[in-house]
Amino acid sequence: MNNRASLFDSSHTVQSSEPQDYKGKLLIIRADALNEEFRTPENQLFLANGGFGCKPDALGRKVFGCFLSDGEESYFSRSDFIGIISDEHIPQWAKEKLEQLNSQSEEQKIAPENNINLNM
Repeated sequence: MNNRASLFDSSHTVQSSEPQDYKGKLLIIRADALNEEFRTPENQLFLANGGFGCKPDALGRKVFGCFLSDGEESYFSRSDFIGIISDEHIPQWAKEKLEQLNSQSEEQKIAPENNINLNM
C-alpha cells in the first residue's frame, strides 16, 4: 500500500518568513523521518508540548509531544518536521482529537486543587 500521494508536504504548512515556536502546535513530520510502515498522513501529525527544539533559536533540537493519531508520546529532532500544519489542512478527525485533548487539559488544570500536597 502506497500512501505517498496523500502525504502532507510543505504546501500544507503555515507559511512564515520567521522561524516559528513549535510548543503547543500541531506539526507535520517529514515522511522520511517515519518507518516506512508508518508513512501515512495520520502518523505525520504530531502535537508538540515541549523541549528545547520547540524554540527556533535554542541549541537543543528535541521536540517532545505525542502522535495525534494514537496519543503515543515520543520526541523528534526539530529537523524532522516540515512545519506547523495550516488550519485549512487539518482533517476533521484531527480537529476532533485536538478538541478532546484540550478539554482533558482543562480538566487537569482544575484537578490539582483537589490533590493533597505532600511537599510541605
